[in-house]
Amino acid sequence: MVDDTSGYYSVDFTGDIFADFVDKVLRPLHPTAVVSVSAGGSSAAAVAGELLGTPGASVAALAALATVADCAHAAGAGARSTTAYTHTAGGAHRLVGLLPTPPVATGPPGQGDPAVSLCPEDQQAAERAVRDVLDRSRITHGPVRMELWLTADGIRVVRAEQRVDQDEAAVLHRLTGVDLVRQTLDLSLAAGAGGHTAPTEALDGSTR
Repeated sequence: MVDDTSGYYSVDFTGDIFADFVDKVLRPLHPTAVVSVSAGGSSAAAVAGELLGTPGASVAALAALATVADCAHAAGAGARSTTAYTHTAGGAHRLVGLLPTPPVATGPPGQGDPAVSLCPEDQQAAERAVRDVLDRSRITHGPVRMELWLTADGIRVVRAEQRVDQDEAAVLHRLTGVDLVRQTLDLSLAAGAGGHTAPTEALDGSTR
């Protein structure tokens, strides 16, 4: 784990230079995991994790996740939209909670926060839908956020990505007691336990 005295860099993870950056800058720090808390950083974290051999979702799993959504399905009259938050550890999936889409708090913290309540049959159908997506994508580690349509013909997953939006996670934490950000970090660190970590001094020209 890298602390606040470490250098910050801006690197194009799609370029050939990224492997060199990982080898020369990250590897000497002996990181136990590479974790992103945003959708934009999940691909870079997966690439770095594979190069370093640290635990986390693979590049192939993230690519598969982006292709399994049923984007061609028409919502139809009366369809409802909801956002599902899942967490996977060791290949075991858990539906943590459901929020409206978009999940925006409607009142002071802890008051008026949005929540989606489903009947037992729809709850089970939602759990089956998200687990099917996670299984087909071969996600074995970390959080996934999915947008669902609840239609007359069943539940459809229309978008899926590995991410932990910290604002949404805060609302989810208040509603469910589950801190997805903390769980994601703890899972990654526990999976990579035993490695040595060492901070570095910030370097001139590094960017945060």
